[in-house]
Amino acid sequence: MTVVSVTFLGKANSGKSYLINRLKNNSFAESPSDNTGVFYLIARKGDAKLEIWDIRGKVMPLLAKRYLQGCNTCVYTIDLSATVDEEQLAADIAMIRETAPDTVLILAGCKNDLEQQVTPEQLASLQAKYNIDQVFTTSARTGEGVDELLSTVANQGSLHKVKASLMSQPNLDCLTLDDIKRLLDKKGPLYEALVNLESLIRDLPESYHNTINHAMVDLITTLHNPKKDRNKAVEDFVLTCNDVLLSARQLGFNRESLGKISNGVLLLAAAALVTVAATSFVFGFGILTVLLGGLLGAGTASAYLLVKRGMFAEKFNSSLDEINNAVSCDNNFIGIEVR
Repeated sequence: MTVVSVTFLGKANSGKSYLINRLKNNSFAESPSDNTGVFYLIARKGDAKLEIWDIRGKVMPLLAKRYLQGCNTCVYTIDLSATVDEEQLAADIAMIRETAPDTVLILAGCKNDLEQQVTPEQLASLQAKYNIDQVFTTSARTGEGVDELLSTVANQGSLHKVKASLMSQPNLDCLTLDDIKRLLDKKGPLYEALVNLESLIRDLPESYHNTINHAMVDLITTLHNPKKDRNKAVEDFVLTCNDVLLSARQLGFNRESLGKISNGVLLLAAAALVTVAATSFVFGFGILTVLLGGLLGAGTASAYLLVKRGMFAEKFNSSLDEINNAVSCDNNFIGIEVR
């Protein structure tokens, strides 16, 4: 389970504590128990555990920085039934940016069930002016927008945490494959190939399964780190999986299943190369002698057809055409048009 640290800030009477009570109890409290101090609670959304810090009332200037440090997401609340105190808003956002420059900043408009003094156009203007990541309108009384806010806090906070780990931690053992999948476009070929291979290796012995699982994590983390050698990451991934499958074959593991897994490895490696090219990184093609040569003895042509007839759509197939043409022409580089 991913743990996400969330800090709620907002001007007194903005509706923040009512909103948090709705998040906690899924109900509306006419008067929160206390409106001063610092309150801590835990909420769960999907596979994320949210550690929520509510900075209330007069103590905010003294304690806000302490509870902002290291938080993954900051939710700043405003009262939609009153005019925006933009001077206070600007000062608070400046403090947030200074203390937690990489945190995900969400603006939550509260009291959406009352007569509105803040228009959607004003909210959009504030979002653009202060570079706010997400804006929501909510009502603690009716529950409108609350679940959507909670889902976004969980997803954006988890994504921020994973990205921070990729860029700053030398030891990435704390990241799981589920963490890694949060980084990927769920409609993209890399995500589809990852999920496909994850499904194919489920019946492998535990040690083999874990080795390929870790290899997938290493591959994706390297692809998302501009300081790493992406070419070598793909090659290492293919060779690691190749060693696992050859060992499983020697132990008499079902050859048909191994063939499907090897095809899945090939698909993921090809998707990784296409992803790197599509994000404007130029790379050489020495790896393709390994990649398109297949894992268990397939020739270049048959391996190419294997990928070509896989699960992916036109854009991915056209990218594979570029790869195949480059190999056929003994070309060292590739350019892929992204639309």
